[in-house]
Formats: sequence, structure tokens, C-alpha cells
Amino acid sequence: MISEWRIVVTYNSDKPMKYCELNYTYFGTSKTLENKIWKHYNENYEDYGKAEAVEVELIRDNIDK
Repeated sequence: MISEWRIVVTYNSDKPMKYCELNYTYFGTSKTLENKIWKHYNENYEDYGKAEAVEVELIRDNIDK
């Protein structure tokens, strides 16, 4: 079943006061969500490198699309 999730990803750089936070909504199953989370941890984002933290919040469960 498809659910709606809020994902907040935090990236840090080599400079202590510089960080980036991505905040977006994702529609998918729990398995595709897991793949999405691991992608943030395994791939670099621009100049920041890999994610340091990924927070996930379930917004709506079992959406009919």
C-alpha cells in the first residue's frame, strides 16, 4: 500500500557552521521508502557529502492513488 511520508535529511560539510537540510514529501511503500533512505546515506549531495541524519514521519497511511 502507498503511504505519504515526510522526509527530513541533514547534511554537514567540513565547515562546522555550514549544513544543509532537505525537507520533502514522498509517496510510496515502506520498501521503496527504505531504499530512498539508504540512497541518502550512500550517495553524496552536492558539496556536503553523505547524509548524517534522515528523519521520517508518516503523514497518511494506505492512500488510494
